Amino acid sequence: MTAAAMTFVFGAVSLVVGVAIALRLVTGDSEIADAGRVRPLVLIPGVAAVAYVVMALGIGTVTIGSETIVVPRYVDWLLTTPIMIGYVGYVAGAPRRWIAAAAGGIAAVIVVGAAATVTTGLAKWGLFGLSSLVQLGVFGVLYLVYPRHAAERPGRRELFWLLQTHVGLLWLAYPVI
Repeated sequence: MTAAAMTFVFGAVSLVVGVAIALRLVTGDSEIADAGRVRPLVLIPGVAAVAYVVMALGIGTVTIGSETIVVPRYVDWLLTTPIMIGYVGYVAGAPRRWIAAAAGGIAAVIVVGAAATVTTGLAKWGLFGLSSLVQLGVFGVLYLVYPRHAAERPGRRELFWLLQTHVGLLWLAYPVI
């Protein structure tokens, strides 16, 4: 097995453990009063685990022209990142229209990013620029809109700030890394 495949296998196993912990958290004797509201979050490591297993098996890599895209990675992101940004909005108490706008925006970033992956030249950079502009809009919702609503919910403020910081830093660092 190659080093890349071992990395995917390790990631998949780690995510399966994360799913098991999350399931225990939402179904066991937990102090989380709103356990039903966190159940959708189990989808995040679950979808990622499946994607990593599929990638470890070498399934889903597509070459278009001279460019290659790892489809399971983009499917994973397309399913999980709207859930993440939506949950941050839910915790903040933001209206559904803002949550939907942010979730739709981040999905658009991923789709446009996937298109940029399989193009070359000026089209690649144009799509990258478009994706970056939409990402800035999502950050605007995350850092300008959501906090206004979180301020009205003192009981959720700490969780909101933690989630907002985690998502924001992760999304800022990922393209660089």
